[in-house]
Amino acid sequence: MPSEPAFHIARQPGFDALHAEGRQALSVGTYRMECPPADGGSRWAVGAVLRPDFQAARTIEQMANAAAAVVGANHWLAGAAHSSHLTLRRHLESRRRQVSPADPRVIRYAAALGSAAKTTGAVRFTLTGLMLTPVSVMAAAVPADAAADELAAAFDQALHAEGCRDAGAMPGLWYVNLAYFTGPVRDPDELISWVEARRVTHIADVCISRLQIVRWQYSGTGMVPIELASSQPTARRPGSCGLGDWGN
Repeated sequence: MPSEPAFHIARQPGFDALHAEGRQALSVGTYRMECPPADGGSRWAVGAVLRPDFQAARTIEQMANAAAAVVGANHWLAGAAHSSHLTLRRHLESRRRQVSPADPRVIRYAAALGSAAKTTGAVRFTLTGLMLTPVSVMAAAVPADAAADELAAAFDQALHAEGCRDAGAMPGLWYVNLAYFTGPVRDPDELISWVEARRVTHIADVCISRLQIVRWQYSGTGMVPIELASSQPTARRPGSCGLGDWGN
């Protein structure tokens, strides 16, 4: 079955190390709490994200709501359908509150994203289980093939070609954050047990519907991505997303 190697890959050292760090932080009370970001920082700056197809986004939201219920009242629901994403490249620059699609830097990021999108086919992932981080509950994402990594490399090259050599870095792991901690977790031991019971479980098969350059806006209950530019993968391969997958 295709899911078997994916589940095996989900336990790769990078995921295990991150989960162990999150588990330890919850166990001893050193976990971090998100708060509304300030300008000039590296958190929640302009970035490039991959948005899941409509059905996957709804499934992710269901799992995010389940995780948030265990975290307790103090959370941001990062896995809501309107905000769930995989990070293609974060920290393209320091955070600026006022950024528009006409911003000269955004125009270069958008050009690089469009160039990268032309080089890749359908980008697919399987979400293969949950893990803890020191600030969140997240889902591990395993690429279905080489397309995701090829897209990340193409975007890196295109950013360099646009003169954006210091614009962030390629992702080390693929994942979807589900719920951020924003205050005391209701019962850390319960959360650890709940997540560890779901470390290896099929959550969703994801077909990427849009590639976006986004800024992040605090809504009062979490961070919402505001689209500055978008593209779609244009070169189709066998097994590419059907039209119904691209309507998100």
